[in-house]
Amino acid sequence: MRTVIAVAVVFLLIGCGGGGAAVKKDPEVNDQAAMQAKFQASIARESKDLKPAQTTGDLKINVLSSGIPKATIVSAEKPLKYKIDIPIGASTDATCYLTETMASPAGVIKTIFDNISKLPNIQSSQFKTIDSDIFNNIGYLYLEVEYLTKDSAFGTAKLVAASSFNVSFYCIHDELGYKKTLLNVADSLANSAPVQNFIKDFGNYDKKQIDIVSMNKLTVGFAESYQFTMKDKTKKNLSFTTFLIPRSVKDLMTGDSVDTTTYNADSGAIVSGSYSSFENDEPEHEVELAKVATKKYKAQGEYKGKKFDETFGSERPLVSATFVLDQYIAGKAKKAEWSFDDYIAQSPLKPTKSKMVLKEKLPNGGKKIEHTFLTFKALYELDGKSYSTMNLDLGSISFLIQRKYFDAR
Repeated sequence: MRTVIAVAVVFLLIGCGGGGAAVKKDPEVNDQAAMQAKFQASIARESKDLKPAQTTGDLKINVLSSGIPKATIVSAEKPLKYKIDIPIGASTDATCYLTETMASPAGVIKTIFDNISKLPNIQSSQFKTIDSDIFNNIGYLYLEVEYLTKDSAFGTAKLVAASSFNVSFYCIHDELGYKKTLLNVADSLANSAPVQNFIKDFGNYDKKQIDIVSMNKLTVGFAESYQFTMKDKTKKNLSFTTFLIPRSVKDLMTGDSVDTTTYNADSGAIVSGSYSSFENDEPEHEVELAKVATKKYKAQGEYKGKKFDETFGSERPLVSATFVLDQYIAGKAKKAEWSFDDYIAQSPLKPTKSKMVLKEKLPNGGKKIEHTFLTFKALYELDGKSYSTMNLDLGSISFLIQRKYFDAR
């Protein structure tokens, strides 16, 4: 199940609204053009002094720093949580938090963003930039926040949060400029031995993939998925997604999901599943599925506030859409069109009629596959590994999902 880091926001925002973090009008600079030039120079500045350095304190970890970073344990209970203060050549340090468990990057960032406006010296705040990408083999979300203090100082806070299934961290820096610097520092933390050991400990998978997700051409998050072969020769797919979606420059919505499906490796017939989805940290659905007979299934849980515990039948065994797609990827699909009954938690008490159609064979050996289910339509572009892109049309909203990382064992 999904775990969300409790964020202590106020003391994270080091210097927010005072000191060297924000910029006031310089009384000695009367020329508006000169003032603008000075401001733009502050926005553009980056550190040139970063070098690998090992932390002192409670955790030994190598990160990029302009001085001596320090790691302090802030939670000795499992999962352990560390605070890492990292000099970056600015007047304020970057501060990162590392914990030995999964977290919601979107949830962490939204919590900090919402609390900036509640700080006593903040007049107003709004987000400037949302982005998502990967540090090697872990996905991250990035948010840049602009704020104005009550004494007319302008500042920016930069937030980056990354998570895999058994490790997560987030970093913050509150000072004009240093965007690339913060991302480089976060990248070094992601590639440090302790973080990489946690990521690689979640091993023995057949395939791992990280996708970057855009909504109506705006990058909003990422998805991480795994496929395992189990001892009983079933396949298990495990995935999570995290989205940060703007409603306005002052209002962000989060969307997170964790899904698991186990199915027969030879036929794709679903054996069990667990599906959870959250909006702004509130459950949209939490569903458990189990096969009780060849064409009979039990679903229990909650969907949009309604609880249920019921058994339903199907005309034919439910089949995982991932299995069907894998058959096309491997060239094992015998027909250009494949109709099947799938299970989707948004329709929790009945099968979902689904269909995949081979639309086009590409010159590079790839394929285009159209997948229809419920009222939705997805178009995959496949290569010999997996899908490289997926366009998902939800009517008024369209998603572009692009593969950014893939590993097969």
